[in-house]
Amino acid sequence: MKQSIGYTLSLNIAITFIIIVFAFIAMALSYYRAFKVSKVITAAIEKNEGYTFDTEKEIINKLSSIGYNMTKVNCPKERNSCKLTGYGYKYSQGQAGYCVYLCEEDGGYYRYKTTTNMMLNIPIINRITNIPVEINTNKMYGYDIDRSKHEQEEPETPKLCELQEGNSQEIGSKYVCHLDTDRTFYVLENNDISSYLSLIMNENLGTSVWCSVSESGCRINGKLDNSSGPIIANAYLVSQTSNWRVEVSLPSKEQIENASSVPNLDWLYTSSNSSRPGFWTSSVDENNSVNAKYVYHNTGKITNMNISDHQDIRPVITIRKTQLN
Repeated sequence: MKQSIGYTLSLNIAITFIIIVFAFIAMALSYYRAFKVSKVITAAIEKNEGYTFDTEKEIINKLSSIGYNMTKVNCPKERNSCKLTGYGYKYSQGQAGYCVYLCEEDGGYYRYKTTTNMMLNIPIINRITNIPVEINTNKMYGYDIDRSKHEQEEPETPKLCELQEGNSQEIGSKYVCHLDTDRTFYVLENNDISSYLSLIMNENLGTSVWCSVSESGCRINGKLDNSSGPIIANAYLVSQTSNWRVEVSLPSKEQIENASSVPNLDWLYTSSNSSRPGFWTSSVDENNSVNAKYVYHNTGKITNMNISDHQDIRPVITIRKTQLN
């Protein structure tokens, strides 16, 4: 009896130790990714002496090349006396892919603070925790604060999409966008604070798995895992849209939910070229590491689907508002 109790105790200690070790490894890897992204952002800010349009363009290009998983970061308008002056990718309900804050200091000095997200997925127990990672730029001097990104005169950009139906920039409004060919899109997300908006195409671009155990980034301890995002679905999307010359992504669950508040959603939920029931989103099922969020056609119901299933891909483009005609 004593031997049995001793064995059970030793086994529990061993299991606990393994969980702790894997948790630290996962935390270190996730922190490294978030830190790397923050360094890219701060380096671009210091190079351009502020968060300007050129800075933002450089950041987007570099983050696209290193593959940053855009889990949402809370971006309040002000943090520790620093004002929100920039945000990465889609800004929705106070969240974005990353945040940039401008901090004014005495004597004409200023600095920027960036916030990215460290997503910690603890193996075995599959506990997902999001932890913000903050990094400051070096102090800078003599920069005209009035040149901050949102107070600059935005450079002229060519018109990319023409309004066909509805009101300009309103969710559900129909546009024809001149990409590799003329394609129909509808406004999916528009936020007053952002100089960008997102549009979703009126049809799908074929099928793909969201992620697969055959892809090393899609598994942890040899098991299928969603914590690295839709690696294979994104790769397929890039292969189909490489000559569009705009930012392309899967829709998020939050974007679909927010757009669902407007009447008449035929433009969002129907597809003329597919017998499949719906399309992938970029959002994970936080309660099950092998599932991701999926949108059913016709009903708009958001459900969970195994990430190794082949399902439709519907592209979302994010462009400057000034590119709308």
